[in-house]
Amino acid sequence: VEPKLLRINLEDGLNKDETLITFKAGNQTSYKITEDAGYMGGSTVSLSSLSDEGNPLLYNGMPDISGVTEIKLNINASVTQPVKLNFTDLSAVGNYQLFLKDTYLNKLVDVKLNPSYAFDINKTIPASYGLSRFVLVFQPPLPMKLISFTARANSGAELSWVTSHEENNDYFELERSTDGLTFQKLSKIDGIGRSLGSSSYLYLDKDPV
Repeated sequence: VEPKLLRINLEDGLNKDETLITFKAGNQTSYKITEDAGYMGGSTVSLSSLSDEGNPLLYNGMPDISGVTEIKLNINASVTQPVKLNFTDLSAVGNYQLFLKDTYLNKLVDVKLNPSYAFDINKTIPASYGLSRFVLVFQPPLPMKLISFTARANSGAELSWVTSHEENNDYFELERSTDGLTFQKLSKIDGIGRSLGSSSYLYLDKDPV
């Protein structure tokens, strides 16, 4: 049986470089020759994931995903150019949430919704490449399935959403933002807790921005 992989490549239109990540109970986050394969170098683009101590890896054998919160990526290109990160196999992630954090542009991207991410590498700006720009962020599965979420004007901003299969869902925390970067807490709405059927929620922001 082939192992489930998190497979990522970096492309520039001419070449691709790929890194592989797996999750298995008992593996270490630090480099171990029996679990990992070191990175040997790319061509016009290069991509690797990093062990805890910062070793660039072609193949990164990590512990069970339940014990992993972040993995850093190391990206580079031979010249200033537009490139793209592609997540081509997410089977190792299962029902966990996976986000790509771009610290240079201060963005957080849901990888399952956006499996390709285009960006620029500028060789005159070290922060636009290297081992500190991108971080993979892993979060546990949501304790429910979100069926729908809508917003409409109705004496303010009326938010409504429907869920199903809630399992130990304590609450929803609602936030708002004018720039997608800084968020202000609006309210906490109690969840149903546990439900196999659908559940509906409603909140009215009487003073929307």
